[in-house]
Amino acid sequence: QPSAAADVYALAALAYAAATGHPPLGQVTPERSRVAPSLWRALSRALDAWPGPRPSMDELAGAVELAAAQAARAAATAAASTADTSS
Repeated sequence: QPSAAADVYALAALAYAAATGHPPLGQVTPERSRVAPSLWRALSRALDAWPGPRPSMDELAGAVELAAAQAARAAATAAASTADTSS
């Protein structure tokens, strides 16, 4: 059935595939090396087989934005660290 919960699942499946390189088939497991913990928590709820526990689209979007900001900060820190050691 088309619903907001189905849209949340679809977006989470797309985000999971983008972050891990493979679709969320079967039992979805944390890809700790590739997925930020905050994003993993939201994705695992959004990919639940039952619609009830899924977050709202706003909650999922917030988790994706938070994970993107954390990744950008980590990349900037790593780049600055690399620049410092090569000087």
